[in-house]
Amino acid sequence: MKKTESKAYAKINLMLRVIGKRLSGYHNLQMVNFKIDLSDTVRLIADDTGSVRVDFYPEFEPENNIVEKIILDFKERFGIREGITAEIKKQIPLASGMGGGSADAAAVIHLLDEMFDLNLSMEDKRTLGLKYGADIPYMLTEGGAIVEGIGEQVVPISEQLTKEVLIVNPGFPVSTKDIFQSVTDYSLPLKHSYIYEVLKEGNIEALIRNDLTKVVKKMYPDFAIVLNDLKKMTDNPVFMTGSGPTLVVLINKEIPEPKVKEFKNTYPAFYVQKHRII
Repeated sequence: MKKTESKAYAKINLMLRVIGKRLSGYHNLQMVNFKIDLSDTVRLIADDTGSVRVDFYPEFEPENNIVEKIILDFKERFGIREGITAEIKKQIPLASGMGGGSADAAAVIHLLDEMFDLNLSMEDKRTLGLKYGADIPYMLTEGGAIVEGIGEQVVPISEQLTKEVLIVNPGFPVSTKDIFQSVTDYSLPLKHSYIYEVLKEGNIEALIRNDLTKVVKKMYPDFAIVLNDLKKMTDNPVFMTGSGPTLVVLINKEIPEPKVKEFKNTYPAFYVQKHRII
């Protein structure tokens, strides 16, 4: 019996620009993504049963079990006869815009490659991952990256950020499909050289932008209220990650603890935790 495990880190989008729409219906994006120190734990166990099983802790039934699909794909593609069990301990909030499912899928791809000595290149892994989710090519990458197209174009960023962030996840679901279908305005992409320069200078606020925010505010009034309350709590930059509903506070100056406590008391069911960009 073989075992291997790894962390699957959440991501935040410092920037998400919607550049245009393809004939396929998918949108071209330009994003600046970084990982944070919030993670799921993914363990793979290989045995002689030949079967595939995926267990989530706490237990839930995903709408689209991409981890199971990836394992079955690898078994067929590479002639893997062993049975494989994936045990996934969830810490990243579900449907939060932080790429939890994609992070788990990316970890499984790395672990399968390692466990069965497949020696896949990063390009191979990204091509395989893209079949199962547009966030997976980036989630296979360590650290930050400029991500373009529908998510398939990933350019790693060498600059490391050491910022703390406050993550606020309201816990209510939003429809990514409906949000993108409601987008009517498009942005121009930034030059990569400008993005690198801004990050090198530490002027992160100059990048912060999410073109989906106004759509989510219009579609989900409760989200707009939370965003407004969060902006009242702090004068640090506040922005949405992904298609929401998670909000991020970039902590340039410390938020007084009484204010954080008051916010938590107002929204006791929310996930409100400090994390660090890694």
